[in-house]
Amino acid sequence: MKKANILALDTSTEACTVALQVNGKVAEKFAIIPRHHNQELLPMIQQVLADQGVTYADLDCIAFGRGPGSFTGLRITVGVVQGLAFGADIPVIPVSTLACMAQGYHRQTGDSQCLVAMQARQEEIYFGVYELADGCMRSLAPDVLINASDARLVKPGEWHGVGNGWQHKSLLEAGLGIEVPVIDLEILPHASDLITLAEPELLQGRTLVAAEAMPVYLRETVARKST
Repeated sequence: MKKANILALDTSTEACTVALQVNGKVAEKFAIIPRHHNQELLPMIQQVLADQGVTYADLDCIAFGRGPGSFTGLRITVGVVQGLAFGADIPVIPVSTLACMAQGYHRQTGDSQCLVAMQARQEEIYFGVYELADGCMRSLAPDVLINASDARLVKPGEWHGVGNGWQHKSLLEAGLGIEVPVIDLEILPHASDLITLAEPELLQGRTLVAAEAMPVYLRETVARKST
C-alpha cells in the first residue's frame, strides 16, 4: 500500500518539530527553542519540503499536535496549519500531544503501556493513559487536566511514566495506588510520531478542513465543569 505524503508539526512544548513523509520515507527537524517557535517554525517547514523536493500541492494532509500544552505554542501551530491547509486546499488531522509523546516512548523503548504526565502549573498536570494497539499508542481514557494526586488507573498493567509531570512522582503514585518503576522525564513530542498516529486516521477518512483545525487546551473544559 502506498504511503501518504504527510507534513506534521508540533510546537506545544519547548520543542519545535517538523516532519515530512514522502514515498514512505520520513525526514524530521527537531529543536528545543522555547519562545522562538514563531520565528523558526515556517523556515523549518520550508526547509524540510525543499530537502525532499516537495511542494504543498504534493501533500495528502497536514498533521498537527493539537495540545494540550503551551497556549502560545498551540496558537502558533494552529495558525500555521490553518494558513497552509487553506492555501493548498488539503485536509488536516489533529493529534493529541500526549498521544504523540506516548508514541515516541513506544518507538524508543518498545513498551506498550504508559502514563503520560505533562506539567501544567504548580501541581497540576495534563494526564493521559496510553496502550499499544495496531502499532499506535491509543488513549484508554480522555486526556485530562488534574492535580497530580487525582490521577487514577483505568486498568491494571505494567505502567511506566512519561513526561515532565512525573516530577510529582510521589503525588501521582499516591493517586494511582501503584509504584511506577520506570520514568522518563525527558520525552518531548516528535513530529515523526505524529505521522505514525495520523496516517491511520487519513486512511479511514477522519480528517478536517482547514477552518476546523483548533487547539485543545483542556483547561477550558475543566473550567466549564467547575461552574
